[in-house]
Amino acid sequence: MSRGAEVGGLITRDVYAPFLIAVAFSAALHLSFIYGIAPRPGVRARPIAPLAARLVPEPITRVPIDSGKRVAPAPPEHAAAAPLPIPVSISSPEAPLVSAAAMNGAEPIERREDSTLPKADLPFPIDLQWYEARDLDTYPRALAPIDPPYPAVAVADNARGTVVLLLSIDENGSVHEATVVSAEPAGYFEASALAAAHAARFEAGQKDGHNVRSKLIVKLRFAPQEQAAR
Repeated sequence: MSRGAEVGGLITRDVYAPFLIAVAFSAALHLSFIYGIAPRPGVRARPIAPLAARLVPEPITRVPIDSGKRVAPAPPEHAAAAPLPIPVSISSPEAPLVSAAAMNGAEPIERREDSTLPKADLPFPIDLQWYEARDLDTYPRALAPIDPPYPAVAVADNARGTVVLLLSIDENGSVHEATVVSAEPAGYFEASALAAAHAARFEAGQKDGHNVRSKLIVKLRFAPQEQAAR
């Protein structure tokens, strides 16, 4: 046998030796348990008596059923509570309709005469629209002639001319705004014309029987002869 085969055999025995020892130890341990638990020879095991049980019927107590008239249990007695009064509001009779006096040319207003409420005459609501002259039933009318002074700047040139103004007249007849539409010649008479227009008072224009806001074109003339005649 070669040296290599001898070395291989030694390695194989060294590997399997621990395994064989463990198997032998396990077998010895199991055999010791088996022979230790088994009864010894010549000793008889004591038989175990079986359990015996017997069912004993319990007597049933029968309750006689009363076939007579059933009586309902009486309700618990409580002190009778007095009914609470329910307040009922009595509405006052409807007040008759009365006619209120008209204001500012408005139509008469019918309302109910109720003394418990304050009475107030409602004026006609203000119309905030500005109407053109063609949309009016009555044009605004100046309460006095509009007489602008002849300006000193035009005296040296002996100038004459015209100024066309657009006036916005409110429902009270006051001039709210005045703008120059045209002036001939320019630069002489505009300031005088605007001052006279703002100072003027008008009878307001009307539409559908009520005073309304309106726009009106006014043409003012300036001449030195007319100024001298004044």
